Amino acid sequence: MDIYKKMKTTKKLIKLLIFLLPILLMYSFSVTAYADMGDKPSVDLTIINPPEGEYYVGLLQYTSREDNLESLTNSPLTVNYSNQEEIEEYLENFYYDGWYFFDYPNTWMNSLKSNERHKYSFDYWAPSYFRAVVIDKYGNVTISEPCDAVEYHCYATMDYSTGELLEDTTTQLRNRILSTIRNVMFTYIIEGLVLVFMFKYPLTKGNILAFIIANGVTQFFLNRLMYFKPIRLGMAMLLALAIMEIIIWVGEGIFYGFVLRCKDGYGNFLKSFGYGIVANLLSMFGGFIIIGIGYFILAGIR
Repeated sequence: MDIYKKMKTTKKLIKLLIFLLPILLMYSFSVTAYADMGDKPSVDLTIINPPEGEYYVGLLQYTSREDNLESLTNSPLTVNYSNQEEIEEYLENFYYDGWYFFDYPNTWMNSLKSNERHKYSFDYWAPSYFRAVVIDKYGNVTISEPCDAVEYHCYATMDYSTGELLEDTTTQLRNRILSTIRNVMFTYIIEGLVLVFMFKYPLTKGNILAFIIANGVTQFFLNRLMYFKPIRLGMAMLLALAIMEIIIWVGEGIFYGFVLRCKDGYGNFLKSFGYGIVANLLSMFGGFIIIGIGYFILAGIR
């Protein structure tokens, strides 16, 4: 009877892995798919000495491409502020000495209306080399100095009165540690729930220790690369991270296959390996869902 149950469990896991294989391959070979599900480079901008009354704020990104630059003319540094559609059109077509408006497709956070705190978050693939652009209530357009971000999550301050734009690195260690703790705790919670409630593993000392070690080691290296290195992700680095995470998934699965024990005290390599893959997939998609919910909540607040 026990053998029959194990055979049924093995067949279910094989079907599950076959179902998940296309998703795994898509994740492996599609940089775009990976980019949409992982943590994004961001800019948190604070404006000091802001203009009087309402204003709009956005980011500019630089392009070094030379095609058609000679035929382009700089946008006028004034616009009709009373017409919101005109402001949006102005920003979408903005050009000034090689600088374009940062306008990522299908997102709502590219240009923001002023708030009382004068703090603004650009959370979706914000450029690492950028300037801030501010449109005051009179339609005057002010462009800040350039900022070349060092941190993956950049905290910058613009002095509107002088145009100075500086990255704040005084709290970078704290921000990196908090980001690492957040990611590690989220992983432990999601993958722990999968371990106990989906795959029905008992919480023995051996299983708990294996779970803590596997996730602790892999999350340490991933988060050290993401947050403790002074770099922003380019496409090559993004591809390297995607490949590295696939290797980690497989490595975790093999590790679990040798060390996890079922309720009968014996190991089941295929079940444990399947747990490693499924837990990582659910953790990845769970993070994407939470980020999406956060965006919608922030959109309602703003």
